[in-house]
Amino acid sequence: MLTDKMIENRPQKVRKRVSENKKNYIGKKSLPQFVEVHRMKRLSIIAIVLLTMTMFSTMLIFVPEESEASPITVVTLSLEGEPPKADVSPGSSGIIKVQGTVTCVKYGPDQVKVSLIAQSDTGGASVIPAFHVFAGSTASEESKQFTITTRVPMGYTFMATPQIVISGSFSQGGLIYEVPPVMQIIEVLPYYKLQVDTPPPQEIGAGEFVYFAIRITNVGNAEDTYRFDFLNLKDLQDKQWTVATITDKTFNEDEIRTIEVSAQAPQTWTIWRNEVTPFNLRITSIQSEETTFLVRYDVPLYVRQKGIYIPGFSPVFAILGIGIVALIMGKRRLGS
Repeated sequence: MLTDKMIENRPQKVRKRVSENKKNYIGKKSLPQFVEVHRMKRLSIIAIVLLTMTMFSTMLIFVPEESEASPITVVTLSLEGEPPKADVSPGSSGIIKVQGTVTCVKYGPDQVKVSLIAQSDTGGASVIPAFHVFAGSTASEESKQFTITTRVPMGYTFMATPQIVISGSFSQGGLIYEVPPVMQIIEVLPYYKLQVDTPPPQEIGAGEFVYFAIRITNVGNAEDTYRFDFLNLKDLQDKQWTVATITDKTFNEDEIRTIEVSAQAPQTWTIWRNEVTPFNLRITSIQSEETTFLVRYDVPLYVRQKGIYIPGFSPVFAILGIGIVALIMGKRRLGS
């Protein structure tokens, strides 16, 4: 209960307001009723403040479902299967095809129109069909197929790793969006081929050495190793020819090199010889032996032996000896 002494102890402004209120209630309500009404007002104000703060904090924490960001349409691309293999050997077309899929996860009532573009490191590339329309329901997922066609030029190097890239864009509701590109590597198949310049026939004296210079070019699209075999080696050995063996040679792509073939004619008594001996040289691509197409090249080499051969006999010394004998005989005739 609020007494007069308690009112006197309050500040002047408060005492004045309470005294006035007290006077207003005199004759109407008792002092305890006045104090109770005043306390209820203060409690009401505090309750309103607390309720307001609670509602405000709830608004900050709770986000109604309707205010969440609306889902958007997504278009993705994918290429199927293993990397395509390109045959670039002579006579091949070098054309490859890659199958792909465009998938649209559509939201919203508007149609989705997709435009695709294909590119290749080896030249032009086309995609069919290049345009796709998705007109499903408001929330739907749909996929459609397409085919990419490109050509790898003949002789394209085996060491390269060309790529196919498919990209594009799509439109919906007047807005245009990019489609993330995807890539596929093209596997270039190796092919093996060589070019040989056959040397002209050689002529030697009986029992002499012969040399052939063979110019070889690796015209394949990959590194290659060549093996050298004389198909008639046994016949040459039976005729007492001495043929130098040739070790395997490795050629880089487009490399040109000259290989020397040497042999010595038979070292046997030959009063007179005039004959042609063939050397049947075969060059084989060792790498091509592991493929379905074996690459080899037969090189015909010919040598003519012409003259005489007597071990320890030199035609020069024979001529000098004959000259000396003729000179001595001439002097004897003059002396007689």
